Amino acid sequence: MGALKFRVLLDTEEEAEIFRDILVDENDNFESLYQAIISSFRFEGNQMASFYMSNDEWDKGHEISLMDMNYG
Repeated sequence: MGALKFRVLLDTEEEAEIFRDILVDENDNFESLYQAIISSFRFEGNQMASFYMSNDEWDKGHEISLMDMNYG
């Protein structure tokens, strides 16, 4: 079974470089990735999160949110 490695960078006002390398199973979903990020930074878990598709220049593309944000 394969795995995917993500480098997650945390933006700070101090401009310190804070990151975690996170390994998830290739069959996991974004919820699993979110939980791994929360755990690795020791966040409380009440933060909202979205993931974005990007291109080779890291331009932000399609948003993948963990919650349905439609009010309809």
